Amino acid sequence: MSLSIAVWLLPFGLMYSATNEMAALFWGKSGFYGVSILTVLSYHITVKVFHVIKQRKFVLLIAWLISIIFALLIPNTNVFMDGVSEYWWGHYPRFTPYGYLFVAFFVGMMSMIVLEYLLHYKKRAKGEIKKRLLYFFIPYVAVIDFLPLFGIAVFPFGFLAIFTYAVLTGRAILRYHWVDITPAYASKFILGIIPDMIIVCDQRYKIELVNKSACKALGYKKKELINQSVYILLHDKTNKRDGFKRILEQEYSENDEIVFSTKWGDKIYVSLSTARLRRSGQSFSVGIVIAARNIEERRNFEKKLKYMATHDYLTGLHNRSYFEERLEEMLQESKRYHKNFAVLWIDIDDFKEINDTYGHDIGDKALGQISNLLSTRLRTTDIKARLGGDEFAVLMPNIGHAEIKKVLNSLLELIAISGIETNTGKVYATYSIGVVFSSQEMVTLVDVLKSADIAMYHAKKSGKNKYVIYTPSLIEEQTNIYPLRVAWKDRLRHALVNDQFKLYMQPILDTRTKDVMEFECLLRLCSDGKEISPIKFLDIAKEYDMINDINRWVVERTIVMLKALYPINSAVKLSCNLTSGALQDYKILTMLTSEHKANNLLSRLTFEITESDAIINFSAATKFIETCKQYGCTFSLDDFGVGFSSLSHLKFLPVDYIKIDGSFIKNIDTDPINEALVKAIIESAKIMNLKTIAEYVSSKEIYDKMIALEIDYCQGFYFGVPLAFDEAVYHYLTRPRWIHHY
Repeated sequence: MSLSIAVWLLPFGLMYSATNEMAALFWGKSGFYGVSILTVLSYHITVKVFHVIKQRKFVLLIAWLISIIFALLIPNTNVFMDGVSEYWWGHYPRFTPYGYLFVAFFVGMMSMIVLEYLLHYKKRAKGEIKKRLLYFFIPYVAVIDFLPLFGIAVFPFGFLAIFTYAVLTGRAILRYHWVDITPAYASKFILGIIPDMIIVCDQRYKIELVNKSACKALGYKKKELINQSVYILLHDKTNKRDGFKRILEQEYSENDEIVFSTKWGDKIYVSLSTARLRRSGQSFSVGIVIAARNIEERRNFEKKLKYMATHDYLTGLHNRSYFEERLEEMLQESKRYHKNFAVLWIDIDDFKEINDTYGHDIGDKALGQISNLLSTRLRTTDIKARLGGDEFAVLMPNIGHAEIKKVLNSLLELIAISGIETNTGKVYATYSIGVVFSSQEMVTLVDVLKSADIAMYHAKKSGKNKYVIYTPSLIEEQTNIYPLRVAWKDRLRHALVNDQFKLYMQPILDTRTKDVMEFECLLRLCSDGKEISPIKFLDIAKEYDMINDINRWVVERTIVMLKALYPINSAVKLSCNLTSGALQDYKILTMLTSEHKANNLLSRLTFEITESDAIINFSAATKFIETCKQYGCTFSLDDFGVGFSSLSHLKFLPVDYIKIDGSFIKNIDTDPINEALVKAIIESAKIMNLKTIAEYVSSKEIYDKMIALEIDYCQGFYFGVPLAFDEAVYHYLTRPRWIHHY
C-alpha cells in the first residue's frame, strides 16, 4: 500500500510543480499507476482483515481486473485523460467523459470498504463503532481531489485523508487485528514523501515538526531545526523578519514568494503557503503549518525568458527590439539635454558566400566572432546588438569624431588578423561599417538607422572592411541606389505574397527525333504591366534573404505545371533553375518527398544548377542531387564552360545533362575557338555518358553547326520564344509539327 501511495503522490507532486503542460501530463498520467490500484488494494486488505476473502473472491477478481485495466490505459492512452488544467497551485489532470468512469469506480470501491466496516464492526465493538467509523470517514475527504475535474479550483488536500486511512489499514494488517491509528501517526508517512518543504511551528513560532524534504533542501538535520525559531529559515533575518511575520499571522495565505537560507547561507527562493492550526471548538490557534515549494527552476526559466526577449541567442548580443528601445530613449535624451551619441551599422561582407562555400557552421562562427571583436575594442557602456542576419548595430553614447575614428581603426585592424578556423585553414571575414552621429536633423529612429545604412553601403562599395561616416552629401550619391534597393526588396516581397511571379516555357529540341518533349521554365516578374527578367532582381533577392522563398515558389509552380500537362502529354518534361541556396534548403527536399509519395511526376522534372554554384557548394550540390535522383529527378549543369577549368569535376557530380553556356554558342558559326571548345565539351560528355544541350541557338547556321558537332539538344529563339503556360501548350504541344525549319 505504501508503494502504491508513493507511486501516486510523487508523480502528482511533480505534476503540481511542473513548469509546462507536457511534463505535467506525463507526471499526472504516471500517478495513476498507483491511484488505479489503491482502492482495490485497500478493499483487499479490509476483507483479509475480516477473514472473508474467500467469500469476496469473485468481487476481488472483478475489482482487480478493472483496476489493472485502468492502470494500463490511463497512463498510456488519451482515452481517459487528454490533458491538464492549470490552477493557482499548479497543474491537475483533465478527464475525458470516459475518465469519469474511473471516478465512479473509485467512489464505488471506497463505498464497499465502508460496507465491510459496518458489517463487521457491529459484531465486534458496538461501543467503539461510532469512533471507528468517524476515523474511517476521514479518507472520504479525498473526494476534494476530484473537485478540480469539474473546474472547482480547490487545492487537492485529499492526500492527507488518504494517508490517514492508509495508516489505519496498515496497522490493521499488523497481525490481522485492529489497533488505534491516529492522524499524528499517519502524518509521519504523509510528510515523509511530500516533495514540498513542510514546517509546523507553535504559536510562539518555534519549529515543532519538519519533513524530510525540508531538511534535505535546507541542509539541516531534523534535530537542528526542532525548537528553533522559524526565523532561522530566512536568508535576510533582519530586514525580512517583519514581512515573514505578517504572512504567518494571517489565517491562510498562499503563493507568497520569500527567500529561505540553507545551513550554509545559500539562498532558496520559495513559494509559501501557510495555514493556522486550531483545535476543534476553539477559536485560538495552536500553531502554523508552512508549506514551501522551491521555485528556483521557475525563476531560472523566467530569467531565461527575459534574457531571450532582449538578446540574440546565437551571439549573446542584444536583439533588434532592445536596441531600438535604447536608441529611442537616447534620441529623447539628445533632444532634451543635447547629449551626443553615435550609431554604428555593421555588415559582414560576402556573408552569403561564406555560408555557401564553408557551410552554416562557419557562418555561425563568423556571426559569433563579431560579438568577441566588439567586446574587445568597444566600451562596456556601448550597446551592441544583432539586428538580424549578418547585420549588427552599436549605440555609443557620449563619443566624438576623434575617439570613434580611433576605436574603429583599432577594430578594423583586429578584424584583419582575426580568422575563423575551418577544416582547411582560416577564413578571414571582413566588415563594412556605417557611422552616424546624432544631430538635430535626425529626429526619428528611422532617420538614424537609414543614415547609418547608407553610410555602411558606401563603405561596402568603397572596398569593404572600411568605415564611412555619414554626411548629408551621401544622400545625393545614394538617391539612385538606396531607394531602388529598398523599393526592390518591398517589390519582391509583395510579388511573393500576391503571386506576381510567372514561369514561361521555352522548348528544348531533341536533335535526334526532331521532337520537343521538354521545356525550360523561365522565371519572370510580372509587375506594373511589365515582364522583368530575373537578372534584374535575383542579386537583390539574395541580399535580402528572399532567394530561398523564390526557389521554393519555382519548384512548387513547376510541379503544378507538370500535373496540368499530364493529361495533354504524359511524356513532356519540365526543367527549372535553382540558385545555390536551394542546394541546402531542406524545405525543398521535404516538398519533393511529399510529391514523390503522392504521385510519379518527379521522373519528368529536371533541375538546372549553374556550374559555378555546383563547384562552390560541391558537397551540398552532390548530396542534394543524389537525394533528388532517388525520386526520379534529373539534373542539368547550366552555363557550363564559363569555368572550363572545372571540367574534371564532372567525374564527381552526378548530373545527367550539360547545358553549354550561350556565350560559346551564339557566334559558333563564325568563331573557330568557340567551336573547338564546344566540340571538346561534347566529346568529354559522351565519354561520361552525359547528354549535351546548346542554348542561344538563334539561327539556322548555328543549328546546322550544332548538328554537325552532334549535340543532343538545342534551345533558343530559332525554335521558340518563352511563352506563358496556355500559349506554350497551344503553340508547342497541340499543333502538329510546329517546327518548320527542317
